[in-house]
Amino acid sequence: MRLQWKAGDLPVILSAAMFRADVKTQGLVWVIESCARLLQKGRKFLLVIAGDGKERKRLFQLAEQLLGSNVFFTGKIPREKMFEFYSGGDLFVFPGMNESLGMVYLEAQSCGLPVVAFNTAGVPEVVNNRETALLTPSFDKEQFDSAVAALLDDTNKRMHMGNAAARFVRQHHDLAKNYQQLELLLEDVIALHREQRQ
Repeated sequence: MRLQWKAGDLPVILSAAMFRADVKTQGLVWVIESCARLLQKGRKFLLVIAGDGKERKRLFQLAEQLLGSNVFFTGKIPREKMFEFYSGGDLFVFPGMNESLGMVYLEAQSCGLPVVAFNTAGVPEVVNNRETALLTPSFDKEQFDSAVAALLDDTNKRMHMGNAAARFVRQHHDLAKNYQQLELLLEDVIALHREQRQ
């Protein structure tokens, strides 16, 4: 993936969302603007964004204006191929405005990427703040930029958090384990209901 994106030795920031006129595009605008501020402060990186939709032109124009050659759009990637996208990155950045669950955070972590996002809605349910992710107050530009910069600047921290992220997902968000837990809970509810009826 890094060869395809011509990333070279640059750290790669990943983001992904549908380009629709709602909080998904607002989140991508937030990421682009945050990266532009970091670029102005001398940080070197490549931002790679996966997704497509009606807001494509707006996002492309904004990214080109603010980031120039420091951004790459992959287009829409089929879900079963997203692991290839994540494999080329160093960190995953997306604020998660009004995010109910945030599958992208689970996917990114399962591929060994640390996450930067807002500490809001369902995001804290799927990451481990300060261990697998750096969560910031919503819409706090300075803290969000600082969190991204902290991971850009510290390769060891990125790798440590990425390894912890992969373990975290396997331990706490494995689908088979979760279904097994749900099955046990449902069996308990059914047994309790039978007892109450007798």
